[in-house]
Amino acid sequence: MLRVNSDRYATDLAAEQRNVRIEDFLNDKLQNSSDLADIDALLDSVRHQQGLLKQQVETLLEARRDLDKSTEAASAQSEDLLHRCKKFRSQQSDIDRRLLIVTRSETSDDAVKKFDASMQSLRKLDVAQGYMQLLSEVEDLGSQARRNFNSSPKAALDPYLRMQSLVDALRKAQPAAEDAAPHLVDHVDSTTRALWKQMKDTFGNDFERTLKKIKWPAKDITLDGSLEQEWTDGVKKLLELQEPELRARDNEDITAAQQEESLVLLPLEIMVKPLELRFTYHFEGDRPTNRLDKNIIDAPDNAEIDYDSVDQNATKPIFAAVRVNDLLETITDRYRPLTSFSQKLRFLIDIQITIFDQFHSRLNDSLDAYLTSTSSIARTVQGTSRESQANLQGLGGLERLCRVYGSAEYLEKKMRDWSDDIFFVELWDELQDRARSNGGRKNLAGPMSVDAVAERTSSTVGSDEDSGALFDETAGAYKRLRIRSEGFMQEMLIHSLRETLRPYGRINPWSSLSSESSTSLALTAELDATVQQLNEYLSFLVKVLAQAPLRRIFRQLALAMQTFFWDHVLLRYTFSAGGVAQFSRDMEAIWVTIDHWLGEAQGEIGMRKLKEGLTLLSLPVKKEQVEDLETEDISLDLWEVEKRVFRNNESARAVLDELGLESLSETDARHILERRIELGS
Repeated sequence: MLRVNSDRYATDLAAEQRNVRIEDFLNDKLQNSSDLADIDALLDSVRHQQGLLKQQVETLLEARRDLDKSTEAASAQSEDLLHRCKKFRSQQSDIDRRLLIVTRSETSDDAVKKFDASMQSLRKLDVAQGYMQLLSEVEDLGSQARRNFNSSPKAALDPYLRMQSLVDALRKAQPAAEDAAPHLVDHVDSTTRALWKQMKDTFGNDFERTLKKIKWPAKDITLDGSLEQEWTDGVKKLLELQEPELRARDNEDITAAQQEESLVLLPLEIMVKPLELRFTYHFEGDRPTNRLDKNIIDAPDNAEIDYDSVDQNATKPIFAAVRVNDLLETITDRYRPLTSFSQKLRFLIDIQITIFDQFHSRLNDSLDAYLTSTSSIARTVQGTSRESQANLQGLGGLERLCRVYGSAEYLEKKMRDWSDDIFFVELWDELQDRARSNGGRKNLAGPMSVDAVAERTSSTVGSDEDSGALFDETAGAYKRLRIRSEGFMQEMLIHSLRETLRPYGRINPWSSLSSESSTSLALTAELDATVQQLNEYLSFLVKVLAQAPLRRIFRQLALAMQTFFWDHVLLRYTFSAGGVAQFSRDMEAIWVTIDHWLGEAQGEIGMRKLKEGLTLLSLPVKKEQVEDLETEDISLDLWEVEKRVFRNNESARAVLDELGLESLSETDARHILERRIELGS
């Protein structure tokens, strides 16, 4: 009863509160009579708000229903998860129990470790079984191929090709497998290569027998129907055997393929064997055809100078040098068609450059022998006779040196020309490309490394320099020999002429001779041998030397002769007018001899300082004798020049310029004038 009264009280209270709110709302909205006009709008607003409240209530009820459903689903999922957890714990307990039983362990952790070890062993066993199956297959394929060598070559090729495909597959799979089982890969590869060699030898022997039947490589080859078919079958078998290798090379990267040696087709390799044997027979060992001394060096005229094989104005080599060059040009024509870079490089280094080196050694030995024979120690120890010594120091020695010089220059120029030949240019470019990309990792050709090739060809091999050629090292050796022999020629000529001039330097008639015209004077007897020797030397040199080396040698010879006459005659003795005339006559004989062979005024040009010294020394004592001077526009006598030269340097330079004496210094002029006996007195 109390609960009913309480509910009724609550209901009445709620109704009273609602009525109060309604009353407050109406009082707020209808405060005066004018607000009644807006009653319709107010009712519409109330109805609209009532509709919104209903929608909110319905939305709230829908959300409550969704919440109830989600709560029920979550409760069901929780119950399912709890059930599954209980089931998992039961299964885990069952597994642990079974592991303990299987592994005979006391704890589950020990049981798991032992079970993993057992699984790992099982996997290893599975891998080993795969290896054994592969090895068994390889062994079966090899046995099958060997059984069919003779009866059915085609049947022997099929198992070999299968083995080669296995090798290729293993190599490709190795990187992904982190290079696993290297011994297995090596075994399969070595077994396959051994089988390939056996098949190559078998097929090759069959092919060689076929070649013998057709009489290869004789000129009268017999190739009838049956033999032609036999030859074709032999070629086909060898090419099929080599097919995997050829296919692998085609699939290689272009840069890597360039580094590899060019593959030689097996049929061609076998066909070349008899030709290779003949080449080896003739060009290796001590066969006459391989001996430079038998072919060229020991020829009767090998050491004679060849005046006809080169241009008339060129330096002349000996016959042996020309023949060596001709031989090597012939060799070049023989191997020019080869496509193998390695073979071309070996021909170049092992044959051509080697022959060049051998000939260079002979020329160098000849030069060393000459130097040894002409040394003072050799004359004392070996007891060289005066006749032999004179021959070595005279024209015979000069000719011997010219042979070395001419041959060295001839072959040096030939090698420079060869370096510009398109064949050797292309070979050089290919060599540089291979050497630069090689990086020193492996050999360039056969056993030759980059350094070994550079030592025989050019020091720029493998560098980034644009210069260089195949014959740089060899041409450089010949250049050094040429320069060395030219230096010895200069020394020999200077020494020889100085020896003949010694008597001339010891005479002293210069101050006692009476004044006489130089044109009517005879050559001083002590100078006659020098003039004859100079004439002999120059007449020989102009025939064997080109203009450039001839002028270089003459320039040094002229300077040496000028130094002798200047130091041992001009500045050593005093001269009367007659002595000056005689000295001038003697020097004119020297210059005329030089001009005869080398061209007009070459003697005076080569000894310009001596010529000007004689001009100053020959000045007339009196002015009335000035017309005898060659310079017509100068009216200076000895006394006037002497005063101006000794006054001071400026005055001396001015009078020397007036006389056209450019090579003489002021000090030279004073020393020369002191040599005139008239001034000294």
